[in-house]
Amino acid sequence: MKKIVIALLVLCCLVLICIYAFIPGRIEFEKVIRIKVNQSNASRFLADESKWRKWWPKGDNRIEQADTINSNIDYVYKNYHYVINRNIMPVDSIVIKKNSIRINSLLNMIALSVDSVAIQWAGQSTTESNPVKRLQNYLQRKKVVKNVEELLQSMKVFLENEKNIYGIHIEQVKVKDTLLVATRYSSNSYPTTYEIYNLIKSLKDYILEKGATETNYPMLHIREDSAGFNTMVAIPVSKLIPTNNNFILKRMVPGKILVTEVKGGRYTTDEALKQLEIYLDDNHLRSPAIPFESLVTDRSKEPDTSKWITKIYYPIY
Repeated sequence: MKKIVIALLVLCCLVLICIYAFIPGRIEFEKVIRIKVNQSNASRFLADESKWRKWWPKGDNRIEQADTINSNIDYVYKNYHYVINRNIMPVDSIVIKKNSIRINSLLNMIALSVDSVAIQWAGQSTTESNPVKRLQNYLQRKKVVKNVEELLQSMKVFLENEKNIYGIHIEQVKVKDTLLVATRYSSNSYPTTYEIYNLIKSLKDYILEKGATETNYPMLHIREDSAGFNTMVAIPVSKLIPTNNNFILKRMVPGKILVTEVKGGRYTTDEALKQLEIYLDDNHLRSPAIPFESLVTDRSKEPDTSKWITKIYYPIY
């Protein structure tokens, strides 16, 4: 019996020695992930903590307002709380908490190239002096590191999808319709669908009269200035036709153009145009000509704006 007690005491001592020898007083971690996204896009979704909800894993996880005074946002993932308690971009300070666990960490973004960044998440904490709690904390922190890896992967998947960034799918294609017949119209108020399609009808009649054929949907561009609204409607045609004071011939440079397709009314198309302009700025692109809407849906026959399909084109170089 005495030998058993001595053996147990020796075993306990060995366990304690191992705990203190192999579990350091300060535990640190560092995880780095490379994301194929330009710095501007990454900054927008990391500098604004409220945007984290877009890439934060869904499911049982949630987002709470942790501190209404300091406006801290508390993100929860697998029962661990991630509190962003100050923003000093390109570094975010994040406190990871669960019960007695508290880990101070920093999230840092590093630009690698024009279209690539590295996200570094590093943290550290002190361990308990109590051997049982020291071991528990060590095991819990291993879970934290795994969670951090999963969160970084979720961020990567989200940011590498351009549709998540801009809310629209953007393609870069070659200009096909280089020959257009156009007409203009000025008004004090935003043109109605009736007014727009009156212009389109006059173009269609003129194209038919001159023996040409339409090669694509009608195109629309509306610009507002101090005098009111300037509307231009154009239709791509198959050949050169005569022009006059009402109908002009326009040529598109056979270069590159951005295109996206949206479904909805004026607000939807205006928002898509804004996002295309942000895309141009993010990717250091310039435009040699005005953007325009291609009216896929005949709006004069479809009163429900939620059903309108519009392709938006933005010339670039």
